[in-house]
Amino acid sequence: AQFPDLCPVSVPRLASVANAQWLPEPVYRVPDTEWRSAAPPGQIGEPVRISDAFSVIFFAVAALLAAANGIVLVIERQREIAILKAVGAFSRDVIMMILAEVVMLASIGAAIGFALAESLAVWNLISNGAGIAAVLLTVGIDFAKVLGVTVVFAVVFGLAPALRTTGMTAMEVLRRE
Repeated sequence: AQFPDLCPVSVPRLASVANAQWLPEPVYRVPDTEWRSAAPPGQIGEPVRISDAFSVIFFAVAALLAAANGIVLVIERQREIAILKAVGAFSRDVIMMILAEVVMLASIGAAIGFALAESLAVWNLISNGAGIAAVLLTVGIDFAKVLGVTVVFAVVFGLAPALRTTGMTAMEVLRRE
């Protein structure tokens, strides 16, 4: 009654209908007279963005998988690495070889996972009328971020097995065989 220009709307219902039809949710604007008034806001809290928390969890899991993959890679190839060291390979060469394999595997996994996850976002952007240039720019920036973080985590968590392997002598490895 106080606001004849406005009507009550169930925002969660509209949001669920919009999401079910892959439509953007409508934006509701508060009238300027109410926005500048001294009245307390109707909503005390602010919605929490949980996507950042999920990103940290996903990257932590990916980092642990990269570390586990590096350890398995080193264990399976200990004899080969021992022979390389016995022939005269430097420790830095062995470290670079292990890190290159860990980074390559992590990058392939990140690219495949990104392609699967981003396909829905691309479809959403295209169906909402975004231009192809905007879609390509968005996807490119997102892919660069994901690949960059993946490579950093792969290097950091791949260093532990690489350093562990280079710390052993060739005789230690060959004695275990």
